[in-house]
Amino acid sequence: MKNKTVPEIRYKNIEDEWNLIKLSNLMNFSNGINAPKESYGRGRKMISVMDILSEERIEYKKIRNSVEVKESIESKNKVENGDLIFVRSSEVRNEVGWAKAYLQEQYALHSGFTIRGKKQNEYDAKFIECSLNYRNRYQIESKAGGSTRYNVGQEILKNVEIYIPSLKEQLLISTLIQNIENKINLHQQELDALKQTKQGFLQKMFPEKGMTIPEIRFPEFHEQWELKTLGEVLDSIYNGQTPSRNRKDFWNGNINWLSSGELNRGVVKTTIEKITEIGQRNANLKIVPQNTFVIAITGLEAAGTRGNCAILGMETTLNQSCMALFPKKNLLDTTFLFQWYRKVGENYGLKFTQGTKQQSYNAEIIKKLEICLPSVEEQVKIGEFFKQLDEVIEMKEKELEALKETKKGFLQKMFV
Repeated sequence: MKNKTVPEIRYKNIEDEWNLIKLSNLMNFSNGINAPKESYGRGRKMISVMDILSEERIEYKKIRNSVEVKESIESKNKVENGDLIFVRSSEVRNEVGWAKAYLQEQYALHSGFTIRGKKQNEYDAKFIECSLNYRNRYQIESKAGGSTRYNVGQEILKNVEIYIPSLKEQLLISTLIQNIENKINLHQQELDALKQTKQGFLQKMFPEKGMTIPEIRFPEFHEQWELKTLGEVLDSIYNGQTPSRNRKDFWNGNINWLSSGELNRGVVKTTIEKITEIGQRNANLKIVPQNTFVIAITGLEAAGTRGNCAILGMETTLNQSCMALFPKKNLLDTTFLFQWYRKVGENYGLKFTQGTKQQSYNAEIIKKLEICLPSVEEQVKIGEFFKQLDEVIEMKEKELEALKETKKGFLQKMFV
């Protein structure tokens, strides 16, 4: 039988059991500052809920808000190295009571929507943060009260019980977690830089409106680009529909069925829902082949949908909110079309859709959209360039996700 007072994974030669302790034995709790509105925007940096919920550690220079208060108020609300700071109130249950260690030498203040845990005993603040936010999160979340907003008070936090090892083991564990977090932050920065680089190329490798030559170009190409409509360079377009939801025999089959919400501006490799052959036949749905370019055509009033598109990484049927575009092979390259739409899709979705409440495209609107084109040879080279950049970004995203899963695994298995 497993001993529940020690974690599943430990460092070698450490065998002591962990001790159960209330947070009130480690820290004292107090609510933060509520000042007149004219006091904000100047003075000492003040930790807010957004700083606590950020995935990044709290750094004094990056704290968003500031407040100027009397010295007596400031002295009572200092957040210093080794203190913990908690979300006191939130509209979302899984945010309330979230903890963040403060590890800066320069002290900060904290807002009225937060609770400070002032260090009174020996512990490693990062270790306590991880224990509270993951292994012992249920203790706080289950006790959060409220209807429209969820709240935790000082009494709830005082009575939270956690298992802690020796300070030496706390430091070993927190150092490991922080090293993984450092790698995660580095990978995130590299990923953000790659995406920014790609966005820059998208802006400069396609001509601006009214221009026929892009700012950046492969050296072997010199001809001007030609302005066309999609109707001139598309062989056909197609959008699907939804089989009857009242027929259970139409659903949960083996045929992919794609909705616009799954268009990820990348390569779609699977679908959430699948239909049966009977459902496909009844709705008269075509199987759209792999490597086809698909765009969202309804719900474009929403920023999260407008401009959505994808290349199919598998064959699939479509619902009525998706439209597949099939280029004329001698005039338009699919990958080039995809990259071009990633640049202009959001802007086109604002300008050329129709409808009152719900903004949509139809076939006639799509055919009238303008596209500036180089030769097919140049299109292919541009498309391949962005495809390779996308592959590097995808690889970096997978590495980042693997690091996050590694951290998650340690948080589950190195805490009690």
